Amino acid sequence: MSWNFDNPPFSSGAKNLKDVLPHICLVILGSIGLYVLKSLVSYIGVLRQVKGLPTRHGLFPAWEVGLRPRLPHIPWLFPVNSFYTRPEFDIYQSSQSDLLAFTVLALPTRPVYFIGSPQLAKYICTKTSSFGKASFEKRYENIRQFGSNIVSAYDGEEHRRHKNAIRGCFGEEIFEKVWEKMTEQVDTMLIEEKVDEGGVIRDVAKLMIKVTFAVTGEAGFGEKIPWNIQRSNGEGEMPFVESMEAMDESLLLQFLMPSWVLKVVPSLRRYGRARRDYLKHTHKLYQNRREQLISEDDLSSKPPKDILGALAHSQIIAERGASSSSDSKTQIGGKGYGKSVVGLSEEEVISDMCDAGHETTGHTLAFILANLALYPEWQDELYNEIKDVCGDDEPNYRNMNQLPLCLAFALESLRQHDVARLIFKYATEDVLVPYSTWDKGGSNVIQKQHLMKKGSLIGLDLPACQKNPYHWTETDQFNPRRHLSGKEGGGEDVPYLGFSLGTRACIGKRFAEVEMVSFMARIIPRYRIKIKKETEGEEEGWEQSRKRMIDTAYEDLTLTPGKFDLIFENRE
Repeated sequence: MSWNFDNPPFSSGAKNLKDVLPHICLVILGSIGLYVLKSLVSYIGVLRQVKGLPTRHGLFPAWEVGLRPRLPHIPWLFPVNSFYTRPEFDIYQSSQSDLLAFTVLALPTRPVYFIGSPQLAKYICTKTSSFGKASFEKRYENIRQFGSNIVSAYDGEEHRRHKNAIRGCFGEEIFEKVWEKMTEQVDTMLIEEKVDEGGVIRDVAKLMIKVTFAVTGEAGFGEKIPWNIQRSNGEGEMPFVESMEAMDESLLLQFLMPSWVLKVVPSLRRYGRARRDYLKHTHKLYQNRREQLISEDDLSSKPPKDILGALAHSQIIAERGASSSSDSKTQIGGKGYGKSVVGLSEEEVISDMCDAGHETTGHTLAFILANLALYPEWQDELYNEIKDVCGDDEPNYRNMNQLPLCLAFALESLRQHDVARLIFKYATEDVLVPYSTWDKGGSNVIQKQHLMKKGSLIGLDLPACQKNPYHWTETDQFNPRRHLSGKEGGGEDVPYLGFSLGTRACIGKRFAEVEMVSFMARIIPRYRIKIKKETEGEEEGWEQSRKRMIDTAYEDLTLTPGKFDLIFENRE
């Protein structure tokens, strides 16, 4: 080959590229223009769908719990105040409607609705033919970090597998153990914090998390949790209890951050180690429980009294039943890919255990104690109920259903301070929904209907529903009797959303109720709960105390109480 310096071989290629470049730019710009046009058409379609409703607009979604109170309010960009107000019903009151619409340019293909009506929320939760859980939402995808679980599972077979497995574990033996362990942990707290003879409980919310954390450790994993957990030196494997506590401390990070970030960032490496070692420990615990149970020829006896053991027990029974009547068409857990699926995989069991939910109960216990101090007249009524039922005997699980006022007090605390905040659903078909509007004075309430199109995203605004004054009587008044059965006892016929409703209602509802009632039944007969002033010697009115203990709560993954202390005064 001879080289021609006047016409090198690559010159024709350069000339061709120069000729083609305008066409490439035209294709790129045309694609962008087509995307923008398509998005614009979709967005106009969304605007038509929400016509007639109070509507807010923004470029990006700014509704996610945990992020919205941390984002600056920038109209049309991050309209945080459109989704989040305190008091929570204010955005509906000012809009004169309990159904609000939002258009988001970053989500141009679907409208977003927020609901502040408990009746409409019940309709959406229970009408499963028209609505489903929005498990495709980023918040639920993040929860699947460790595998499929009952919180994030898609409707249908996946959710049924989780629900059937877990529901079978929540028997009376488990609930009795929860009551016993809560009683033990309350006593441990009183001794360790040196208030068993009365005194000051400091940082109530932090202590309540320690209490429910320990109960979950024993009732959930069968593991004894010490009151004060020692930190290891950072070398070798992190002990199970420490890894469990570190996971609990970093729950938001664990859900939002990929594992490699937790390994690389120096300040987060401890949480990365916690994730690695916690998963290693829980897999080992589950495998050990399986091996112990498999060695037993007869599994017809009662299952273990811890949830992890009960899950292993039910899984083995399911597998044995399937193996006796099926062949290669059966798969254990996960996606069957055409096979029938039996029970849960090991990964799914561990993921369910990661979402045990002790944080929500712990925060609710803190609000319960705050309300006991703020409304001391209810302490006497609760004390009388416990004494009428139990006399001088220690309350136990057999008394659970005999203490309705104790449960009602817990439910009212949760109504006023709903820790879960927001649940997302979506419309699986076009459906007409009822909603209410009112005039500026709030006296002329009008019932209307709106057509939600298939694919619409729906946020159930739980605290707004729980404080809707057009459904609840004197909604700002703390009144546990509204939750007692029968109107003659003061009960109100309003859907209660503290544990959601329908097929996707909280499966741990009874577990949490037992924790709350057993806690109160242990504390109230022994102590009077009193407000601890922030600064001794200074005047602090009731409203100041309420704001300091209640209004300082902030949103994280759940509604988290602020820091406050209380006085436990020995009744004797």
